[in-house]
Amino acid sequence: MKRFNSKNVMTVSFAALTLFLALASCSNDGNDAGESSDSGFVKIEGGLVKVENSEDAESRGVKNSKVFIEGRSITIKNLYVSDHEVTQQEFQKYNFFEDGPVKGMNSGAKMSNPKSIGDEAIFNAYGGSNTETKPAKISGLGDNYPAYGVSWYDTLVYSNLRSIAEGYTPVYSIQVEGRDEIDPRKWPGIIEDNGKYAAPKPVTGENANTETIALWNAVKFNESADGYRLPTEAEWEYIARGGNKGVFPKQTKYPGSNTIGDVAWYADNAALTTHPVKTKKAVNGIYDLAGNVSEWVWDLYGDIDADTPSSGPATPAQINGKDYYTRVLRGGSAISEKSLSVIAEEKVLYQGDTKNENYVSNIKNKVPESRRSRKCNKDDGCGCFYAFLGFRLVRNAE
Repeated sequence: MKRFNSKNVMTVSFAALTLFLALASCSNDGNDAGESSDSGFVKIEGGLVKVENSEDAESRGVKNSKVFIEGRSITIKNLYVSDHEVTQQEFQKYNFFEDGPVKGMNSGAKMSNPKSIGDEAIFNAYGGSNTETKPAKISGLGDNYPAYGVSWYDTLVYSNLRSIAEGYTPVYSIQVEGRDEIDPRKWPGIIEDNGKYAAPKPVTGENANTETIALWNAVKFNESADGYRLPTEAEWEYIARGGNKGVFPKQTKYPGSNTIGDVAWYADNAALTTHPVKTKKAVNGIYDLAGNVSEWVWDLYGDIDADTPSSGPATPAQINGKDYYTRVLRGGSAISEKSLSVIAEEKVLYQGDTKNENYVSNIKNKVPESRRSRKCNKDDGCGCFYAFLGFRLVRNAE
């Protein structure tokens, strides 16, 4: 497979380069600003995003952001960004989908209630006890459909296995017998099936695997490694805002458009199913940021302030004295209302509302709809998995 590798650079003459740039400047429609490659990755140039005050936020193109907030300074690295959500074919090259009930889909699906569909149809399609999270015809099955039913832990396994296979330095490590182990095949509790792998799933009660989950919760992130990884939440939002050598002041409500149907498969147009990737309009050559499946990112869910590291909160959110090792997810999905696909929105969900019981709030008991996290059992961490929740990859380009 031909890789998008910064080490392989073709030398061209100055005249040829000048001609190429001239042609590019004539044909660019504003949606393909990134540098594409045949491996499905786009090069995005980073930049410093620092907000001094609310007026400054608007002029910098990050108004209403809950990530790029006043006083917080974030440097976005140059990145190779997957132009699509990881597909089922790509995922199953290294991982396998496990059977299991769709956790929380009853209330989660009812939250996505377009008038044209109604609660009952959604409940019958995705709320039954026999429903599984692994891809199926009813919710999108095929090589070019996005992978879903993927836990946050599964994304770590996939990222490192793919990095190893393609000769990059793995980003994630987990403690094994006192050492930082980068090979997921040696991680505690890893599940193997015919040469494919899956992360351990949480078990509660007497058989709870709390020690294993604690090790996975303590995963380390080597920010300088060149391997595949999840974007941080700041990187994801930068990409969604069309960031390339900085964020432009003029912003759209959804990634790439003010009209959601142009850029997203969501509740009103998806017919309760995912769709093949890259079938909607892109932003900087990157597709499906607003819909199809919601996407895991690296960050722990928790409060963000001016001192929060660029990789997110250093400690998990606490609710009623308990740590919630849950991770942030961004973007809408094929069963989401359009309010979940916005880049930034002041509207919030409140903990305790029965319709929203699957969303973890922050300490203030509210979370913007554009920034949320799936709620797992208090002691289980991020081993839970859900339908319509997948991921995309990035790599450092420096």
